[in-house]
Amino acid sequence: KTSDGTLRNNWVNFCRIKIDGTDNKEGLYKSSSEVSRNNWRMYSVNGNVYLVLAETIDSKTTLTSVEINSKGKTTKRTLATEITSYALYEGVVDNAYAQNIYFTKDSSNTTLKGNQLATVNFTNGQVNKMSVNNTTYTILLSQNHKVYYKAVTPISQFGDETITSLKYQNIDTPFETTQNVATEFGVSVYDEYAVAGYNSDIVVMRNSTTNILVTVAGHLNSHTIEGATSFVGFVGDYLYYLNSSNKLRKVQITSDYTSEYVSSDAFDNEKTINNNAFDTNGNNLYLFSEYTAANGNRHLYLNKLDGSDARFVGMFASGHAPAPLDDASEDDIWIY
Repeated sequence: KTSDGTLRNNWVNFCRIKIDGTDNKEGLYKSSSEVSRNNWRMYSVNGNVYLVLAETIDSKTTLTSVEINSKGKTTKRTLATEITSYALYEGVVDNAYAQNIYFTKDSSNTTLKGNQLATVNFTNGQVNKMSVNNTTYTILLSQNHKVYYKAVTPISQFGDETITSLKYQNIDTPFETTQNVATEFGVSVYDEYAVAGYNSDIVVMRNSTTNILVTVAGHLNSHTIEGATSFVGFVGDYLYYLNSSNKLRKVQITSDYTSEYVSSDAFDNEKTINNNAFDTNGNNLYLFSEYTAANGNRHLYLNKLDGSDARFVGMFASGHAPAPLDDASEDDIWIY
């Protein structure tokens, strides 16, 4: 509850506990707005854990870093305020460059049409601002030691006509606003993106409810999938997505751009998927699936996808074990 007694079920309380169930430390940080999986990440750097999250209050988004030492002591740092786009790095922070969060802000220069591009180090708060002239950037993704972004630039100094480019750049070198070292992977406006965790040359985009565009090593192809879907993530050569019935599907994305695409169910028999999915190492995708216990109660349990196979992770809690299989029916054969 807030100080005025308002119940906030959509706010998040970040906690810590040992995997044996001891040393539970609640309340490391409590968010001040609704936070989804896309809004926060935790990173390990030099023995400390850093919670990095974006919170939006009154339409203004703030980047915050919370340093958590080995004893559970926290230190909060405001990284940037009133940002317009950002990308939290997906993956292990294995060098100082990966500690930088890319973000954009509106420019205070009224003579230029572009916005402000910057990076901020989540361990110390150091900000590097870039001069962008008339280019308007939107940060999309950050993974594979790359940052992916959209750049809108004027075609000429006269008129309002612009050209949109989708590009990526290595984050292990300073960000060149001249874009001389950037690789272009698209030239239009798309509303959803996914990048294969093992190969930065494979990018999937969507420009309608039923069509995805796949660029592999610079070659662009299209493929039709079910409407009203949402991307979940990559596992190996497969892009997983949820259809309008919240059922998991997969599309094979190969390194040979002339190959046929194969779309199929992720499970032989469907089960309800919770769309809060996360990829821990680029090879395995973990997500929550619904199980119905013998007493009829429904529970969400963690499952691991490693290509085309799904496996339940861990042990069922007492009273939560799924109902026994019915020999006359194959409806429950997805239980492992």
